[in-house]
Amino acid sequence: MRPLLESHGLALASGWHSGELAERDVDQEMETVARHAELLRAMDCKVMVYGEVAMMAPGSPLDAPMSERLIMPKADVAAYAAG
Repeated sequence: MRPLLESHGLALASGWHSGELAERDVDQEMETVARHAELLRAMDCKVMVYGEVAMMAPGSPLDAPMSERLIMPKADVAAYAAG
């Protein structure tokens, strides 16, 4: 894709990574993020957008009302933040 973008004077601005730190340990998440970061680096992309998706209800649309989304238990917040 990089040669195609460059042929039009364009560059990849960023790339989205669907993170799952709420369900994975830090080492697993870092391994997954590293693979994605390598792809972005190959595209000479300097920005990666990280979005946590693990707390989304399976099969629910992204535009589901906030009242229908999963909520992280308060007891898990500190460990998630530490990760």
